[in-house]
Amino acid sequence: MELAQFQKEGRDFLINHKIALLADQMRLGKTAQCIAAADKLGAKKILVICPATAKITWQREFEKWSDKNRTIQIVSGTKAIIGDADIIIINYDIVWRYEIKMQLLKKTFSVGMVDECHYLSGRESNRTNALLDSTDRTPILSRCVYKWFISGTPLLNRPRDIYPVLAACAPEVIHPYTSFRAFT
Repeated sequence: MELAQFQKEGRDFLINHKIALLADQMRLGKTAQCIAAADKLGAKKILVICPATAKITWQREFEKWSDKNRTIQIVSGTKAIIGDADIIIINYDIVWRYEIKMQLLKKTFSVGMVDECHYLSGRESNRTNALLDSTDRTPILSRCVYKWFISGTPLLNRPRDIYPVLAACAPEVIHPYTSFRAFT
């Protein structure tokens, strides 16, 4: 399949930024842009974090848009064993579980794609801590070279909802308002 021109621009934007927020409106093909960007980078290992209902969709989109022959593992269950697949697709509800997190921290990923990144708006939620800034100071996304945050609605209610992502991944963007209190 062929990307539209605006999608090619989105793909190139992602390639040129190790940390990026892709916030096109819904139904404009953000998933396709991310997959095309990973392909163009030659990414070998990819981590996708998404809502549970989107895991199969991500698998189908990789099969539809990717020109690479990669193995895919959809992780389900809190005691799942994460194999050596090229693409690991996991949902927010289990990514923070100790056994899962420890398995992910043993791996290195070329790209981490965080779909519906507004799920990380809770500064003290288990998933936000596990992905961005955990108490043991080893967030899962630290294992990814590229970190792409994806959402058609990155700010659901208030600007403070995007603070956890900005503070952890791009503090220079909000400088000098790097504390939550100063930001809000």
